[in-house]
Amino acid sequence: MPPGGWPHGSRSAFAQGAPNLGPNRLVTLGTRGGPAIRTGFTPSPSANLIVFDNVPYVIDTGYGTSFKLVASKFPLPQLRYVFITHHHSDHNAEFGLLVYNSWVMGLKTPIDAYGPAGMNRLAQGFWDALQFDIETRIADEGRPDLRKLVNTHEYADLERRTRACERPHGNQVIMARARTDPEAGPHGLRPTCLVPPPRPALR
Repeated sequence: MPPGGWPHGSRSAFAQGAPNLGPNRLVTLGTRGGPAIRTGFTPSPSANLIVFDNVPYVIDTGYGTSFKLVASKFPLPQLRYVFITHHHSDHNAEFGLLVYNSWVMGLKTPIDAYGPAGMNRLAQGFWDALQFDIETRIADEGRPDLRKLVNTHEYADLERRTRACERPHGNQVIMARARTDPEAGPHGLRPTCLVPPPRPALR
């Protein structure tokens, strides 16, 4: 959990000030498992977009995510929350490029990205690899520092239990431990549902 907890409020300043992202929806951007490229661009590896109350949540960033978001008519500069379920390449390979592509398209607002242990190193490795490019664009194009816009958070250990993450933008994200083999140990964390905040009763 980030210092001070997660952002609160079902209609945050971000949601109120952002362009209308359309109806609440789930968009399955990529559903193919595994890293091998055998069938071309379609289908592509794991990636999903949830829009709820005008706030976007991207779940996993397998390669091709940026293209699929653009094809679904999602404006990349409105990227806000990213969740990585586990550190396999078909789930995290495009994390750095996704936030970078959003930045070069005009991103100026923060992104919070959540994942299992290793999330901070995943981001830092990308910053190190693209340091020259990022710093050149900051100097030449006047862009904000992408490295300061992206806040990464690592999930706490959840052995044999689930955790209710504390309502980013008022929406409760439930994270559950997932296993591929009961004897193989933890495999990752999967967002199992987005639970909207309680709505006041009509009088």
